Amino acid sequence: MMLLKHLSLKNIRSFNDGTEVSIEIPEGTVLFEGDVGSGKSTILYAVEFALFGLGDMSGDYLLSEGASSGHARLRVTQNGRDLEVHRGLRRTGENVVQENCYITEDGTRTELSPGDLKQRVISLLGFNEPSHPRAESLVFRYAVFTPQEQMKEIIQRNPDERLLVIRRVLGIQSYQVAAENSDLVHRRLRNESKQLEAATADLNELVSEATRQKSRIEDLSARIPRLQSEEAAAKAELESLTEQWEGARDEREKVGAAAGRIPELRRSIARLRSDIEEDEKRVSDLERSIEQDYLPSIGSFEKRLPPSNKSAAVLEVTLKAKKKVLDKKRGSLALLEGQLNETKELVKARICPRCGQRIPDDFSDQSAHLDKELQEVIEEVSALEAEVSGLEDLVEKTLSYAEEERGYHRDLKRKGEIESEIANVRSRGSESHREMKRLEDELSRSEEEEGHLLELTAKIDSIAGALKKAQQRKDSASRELVESVTKRSEGTESLRRLTSQIEEKDVKRAKAQRLKSYATWLDGFFKPTVELIEKQVMLQTNARFSEHFQRFFSSLVDDPDLRVRVIEDFTPVFERQGYSQEFDSLSGGERTSIALAYRFALNSIVQEDIGPGTGDLVILDEPTDGFSKEQIQKMRDVIEALHSRQVILVSHEKELESLADRMMLVEKVNGTSRVSPV
Repeated sequence: MMLLKHLSLKNIRSFNDGTEVSIEIPEGTVLFEGDVGSGKSTILYAVEFALFGLGDMSGDYLLSEGASSGHARLRVTQNGRDLEVHRGLRRTGENVVQENCYITEDGTRTELSPGDLKQRVISLLGFNEPSHPRAESLVFRYAVFTPQEQMKEIIQRNPDERLLVIRRVLGIQSYQVAAENSDLVHRRLRNESKQLEAATADLNELVSEATRQKSRIEDLSARIPRLQSEEAAAKAELESLTEQWEGARDEREKVGAAAGRIPELRRSIARLRSDIEEDEKRVSDLERSIEQDYLPSIGSFEKRLPPSNKSAAVLEVTLKAKKKVLDKKRGSLALLEGQLNETKELVKARICPRCGQRIPDDFSDQSAHLDKELQEVIEEVSALEAEVSGLEDLVEKTLSYAEEERGYHRDLKRKGEIESEIANVRSRGSESHREMKRLEDELSRSEEEEGHLLELTAKIDSIAGALKKAQQRKDSASRELVESVTKRSEGTESLRRLTSQIEEKDVKRAKAQRLKSYATWLDGFFKPTVELIEKQVMLQTNARFSEHFQRFFSSLVDDPDLRVRVIEDFTPVFERQGYSQEFDSLSGGERTSIALAYRFALNSIVQEDIGPGTGDLVILDEPTDGFSKEQIQKMRDVIEALHSRQVILVSHEKELESLADRMMLVEKVNGTSRVSPV
């Protein structure tokens, strides 16, 4: 069994200031003393939480109000091994969940889920009980740590419920489970046996069908060689006739191909004749076109001479320059005419045209000079106009000649194209004449081959008739052979399936007999034996329990008139002077003594059944509620009788100080619990 060594708390119920509280727990009898509500019981619940998880507690009950997270870490020794178990709590919305769960064994830390951690702890402690994550450890609750009020509650429970708890704590429910399981297995075996017998009801019919199938396979195996021989003979005859038919067919195809080409050859010859006639007409039309459409214009142009040895572009440049000179001269002419008129007016008025002063003399010679100069310019303008007109006429003729020259070259090109086309048509006509001669020769040969066609057709029809009959004989032999091989294959597969079914049903029939014998053994021997053993174990356990119960009670209560015992279902019975008493009619100290005695008796039975060392640790929460001072002193003898290496007492009774080897003071300061050694 384990011994507690060290407990660390953070934000567990009233240990709520956010710091980690560290509590060393020595061996011997250790008293955690403090006022009611100081946080003593929280230490015990933290120990149970670290080992087994929440159980029937809620995370919101353990985690300090307002705290987002907390944890409990417990270090223990188990059979000489150092173990440390850690469980954390975290608030998520309205729920509080476990997190950061691990166990450290001999320095090796293993992260586990809450349920797996509980299973590991139960396995290390050797408790024979289920490890459902939401179920408390009954062995721990009733053999190590039981809140006093809970022990009083189990004494007053319904007998069936109390017996169920006792069975689970002591492991006696295994017999009942074994008996119930034997009933379940018995029913399953009987049902499976009946199902197997029903599944093998047609076994004899399958054996008969397999015998008939073997006979059919043997008949088919004897028939197949004969059919194979018939098929081979028919196949050889068919191949020979096929070869003859193909030879005659090939010959007829050649003859037929030649005869069949006669209409096509005649049509081809007629087409060639028509093409030759069209080509000759085309040549005539093209020659007439050259003679009428192109030769007259070509001859006419070739007789003409060009109007100038210069191109129209060069002449146009010269014309442009002359026109510019003409425009300049015309400007000079207009200027002179203006000057002459002005001079004439001044001279007439006897004013000098140069200085603007009046002159006494005649100045008419000035206007005469200007008249002469004006006449010279007029003559130059007339000469330029005549030259420009001549150039314009020459440019027009040169452009007209150039246009006629382009037409001449187009006519020459078209004449060449027509002459080339005439040559091509004549060449094509020559080729058509040669092709028509070849086709006429081929037509003559085809008309000669046409006479052999009827003879070959009659020969092919005769071979085809024989070939059809040979094919029918071959198909018949092949069909019968395929059917026989298929039937034999299907029969072999059917026989294989039948054989497999027979073997399977033989196995099932043997299994049905075996299961029936198992069911008979379970119902007739195993279950009665288990029930008998359970009854004997329960009687012996009850007797030992009653003995321990009486012994511990008499150690606590010195009243010879009050006697206690347990009946068959572990219900405690109280008698005073031979009269039965109700539990509620007893005094508070008597009720507490009965609960302690019941608890210690259960603890003793667990130690005896589970093994040595299971009682090394006992935790007592407010064990002396209602005790007199004399009864408290008697607790020393009871504790010594437990032979436990570590006894944890939690109480507000100062009288228990004399029982403790070590004391821990638990007090609450400003709403936060603290623990300090005394």
